[in-house]
Amino acid sequence: MSEAPKKLVQVLMAHGALAESELKPLVDQIYGRDFSLEEIGDLTSQVAATIQPYSLDIKSTVYDDGNVYYGLINTSNDEITKLSNTFKPWEIVLFRKAIEYIAETDDGELDHHDFLNMREANSTNDVKALLARLYAEKWLAPSMLTDTQATLGPRVFLELAVFLRDMGITQCGVCSSDALQSVRCTTPSCPTRVHESCLAKYERNGRKFKCAPCKKVLR
Repeated sequence: MSEAPKKLVQVLMAHGALAESELKPLVDQIYGRDFSLEEIGDLTSQVAATIQPYSLDIKSTVYDDGNVYYGLINTSNDEITKLSNTFKPWEIVLFRKAIEYIAETDDGELDHHDFLNMREANSTNDVKALLARLYAEKWLAPSMLTDTQATLGPRVFLELAVFLRDMGITQCGVCSSDALQSVRCTTPSCPTRVHESCLAKYERNGRKFKCAPCKKVLR
């Protein structure tokens, strides 16, 4: 592997998850030219192909806020098991509780006080420090619905995708990335969800999105 792809892998490893707008200037600097967003997608796919034999991959996902995020993924172990490399056992237990709580709520969010109350023997300060770290490393993010609530961050959708699918998180009906805080079909039995940004793009030319299961116009 040449020097530029190595630097790209190192950048992704250092940041955990990067939005396209964050990754583009770094890629431009590494490769010494101006990349389009489409070219960045092609470039990361090419680099990913060279590192896959080493149990690494570069994945992208459309996040609930409409941004595309990229991340370097270790494919060698079970997703939750990989967290043990950087988190203490009690932190993994608490983080998993938070993920499950958020995934099961209608609005996909968790109050900070509820997160603190999930602790067992750990001090409030320890749990507050963990919460701050989860935000800083993009495992959690501010809810798009309520300022004082947390939702799953882009890094969860990149690195814990299989775990989320096992929990019933559905995929966007347009882009097929996981969708949590998104537009939902009003039919109670219909599982369809679509990112607000994906739906807006779909509707630009006057089209109406219909749910595949119930054939109802989403809005």
